[in-house]
Amino acid sequence: MPGSRRTRRWFLGVAIAVVAVLVAGVAVYVYQWSRRGMQPTITAAEGARRVEEYTRQAAARLPAHARLVNSGGTELFSTAPCDQPSDHGPQGRVQVSVSYQIHDLDPAKFTEYFDALRAFWSGNGYTVLTDSRPKDWYLWVQREPDEFRFSLEGNDLGKLYLGGVTPCLWPNGTPPA
Repeated sequence: MPGSRRTRRWFLGVAIAVVAVLVAGVAVYVYQWSRRGMQPTITAAEGARRVEEYTRQAAARLPAHARLVNSGGTELFSTAPCDQPSDHGPQGRVQVSVSYQIHDLDPAKFTEYFDALRAFWSGNGYTVLTDSRPKDWYLWVQREPDEFRFSLEGNDLGKLYLGGVTPCLWPNGTPPA
C-alpha cells in the first residue's frame, strides 16, 4: 500500500528529527556543564576578605567578652587546592579558609551560642547544611548565593571553634586560557 509506505517514511523522518534535536540538546548541555568551572570568580584575596568579614559578623552574635584566637598558625588565612571530586571542576582553583578558637566562653552555655549563631545564619540568607546537636556540637551552614561555608564546633574539652571557607576560586579571579 503506497499510503502506508509514505506514512512510515514520514514517521521515520520525524523520529530522526526528534533524535537529532535531542542529541544536539544533550551536546550543548554537556559542553556548558564542562565549562561551568571555567567562569571568572572573585580573587583569592577578595575571598579572604569576605570570609573574614562574614566570620566576624557571626562572631558578633556571641557574648561581647568572647575572644577569637586564630587557630591557623602564623597565617590568618589558609589556602588549599580545590580538588573536590564531587565538584568535577577544573584544576587550579583554590579555597581560602579562616579558623578561630573562641576563648572565654562558658562551655555550659554552648547551647545558647549555637542557637544564637543558627538564628543569625538562618535569618540572613544562610542554609543550614548540618546541625548535629545534641549528639555532637557541630553546626555547618552555607551562605547563599555565593556558597561561602561556615562552621561552629565544640568539643568535650570545652573548646569552641568558628571557621569559614570560600567556594572554589581562581587565585587571580580568571581561569587559565
